[in-house]
Amino acid sequence: MNANCYTYKMKIKKLEILIFLGAIIVLIAAIINPINNFIIRSLFIASLIILWVQLTKYFWKYKRISYSIVILPIIIVVWLFVPSKTTIDKNELASLYLKHLTSYEGVKYLWGGEGRAGIDCSGLPRKAYREALFNYGFKNLNPRALKLSIEQWWFDTSAHALSQGYRGFTTPVGLTGKLKDMNYSQLEAGDIAVTKSGVHALVYAGNSQWIQADPGSHKVVTLNPKIDANAWFRTPISIHRWSQLD
Repeated sequence: MNANCYTYKMKIKKLEILIFLGAIIVLIAAIINPINNFIIRSLFIASLIILWVQLTKYFWKYKRISYSIVILPIIIVVWLFVPSKTTIDKNELASLYLKHLTSYEGVKYLWGGEGRAGIDCSGLPRKAYREALFNYGFKNLNPRALKLSIEQWWFDTSAHALSQGYRGFTTPVGLTGKLKDMNYSQLEAGDIAVTKSGVHALVYAGNSQWIQADPGSHKVVTLNPKIDANAWFRTPISIHRWSQLD
């Protein structure tokens, strides 16, 4: 091997290492970043692919390991996306959803945020619902729930889109009005109230309580429209429900 060839191979090796380290950094940044947008999602997917390729090349001489690295993701993708007749227990999913919703109590308000470092009004129900679907799917080995979680992550949904039934994620309950005057007897915990303007969303937590990432309070709060003062309780809204909870 001549010196030029050796130097070239060393440069390629260093480049591969830099790409590998860069993919890890981007992956970690995408995970901890509270903002969920198309660029972040795309970088996350690209980083996973790069890591997969680099690990495959690194372990290529160890056939069993390399075959596992190549085949296992393919099996998982096929398992997730091949049409499945598995059902989702509405009550169990609803319980998980409420648990995740209330776990964000006190998290600061951040426009466009969707994490514990900051979250906005539509990000709160989206993230809690997605976490519930993922946990349910992982616990019960339910590919349908996991697929719905991934789909809901990829197709971001604004408050306005939630009120429009975007991609069939939500269905209208048929109730409109103002939360301070509304009868809650037809509501289920987890129902989403979206303002007629489509700029804000709140989630029914049960027992006349509503949880929201409130820009006025600068954090996630749970309040009762019958006794607590909040501008959103006097704003015309419509009620919607996640399709899997309907």
